Amino acid sequence: MIRLLVIFITFFFMDNLLVLLLPIQPLVGQYHVIPNVFLTCLVIFVFFERTHDRRPYYLAIVFGILYDVFYAGVIGLYPVLFVGCVFIVRHFFVGRTPINLFSMMALMFGMIAATQWIVYFLVLTMTESRMAFMHFFQYLLFPTLIFNGLFMFATYPFLTAQFRKYKKKYE
Repeated sequence: MIRLLVIFITFFFMDNLLVLLLPIQPLVGQYHVIPNVFLTCLVIFVFFERTHDRRPYYLAIVFGILYDVFYAGVIGLYPVLFVGCVFIVRHFFVGRTPINLFSMMALMFGMIAATQWIVYFLVLTMTESRMAFMHFFQYLLFPTLIFNGLFMFATYPFLTAQFRKYKKKYE
């Protein structure tokens, strides 16, 4: 369990560190990247957790609250998004989707696109921001998906190896 918490805490802080250490703004102008490495870690973990255990939901709530406190301004947004992602993945994809890099990347592209669109919609309706949808898609969503796909490509072997060890230990 300690190894699992270390992995989740590491990926939680990597979201912020990647924003600080990899500034894409000066290199490519208007494009913005939002790392979703914690969400990637959480979704892959759901595939390796026992079917009837509630641990992914607890992790989604706790780290969602931490995500709201550290990164977002709206308390309650990310716990709902993370729990919703865990619910959707567990009930619609676990057992029906093979656990390989390409199917996980396709699933993550869908999860990241959905969560980013929900955040965009809420920010658009709750603030005075008037970002057009095509601007959002071209300058924020598309670069975010590319960056997170490359990140998942790099970390997928590590994550699956760690979660397989966890699964063998608790079976």
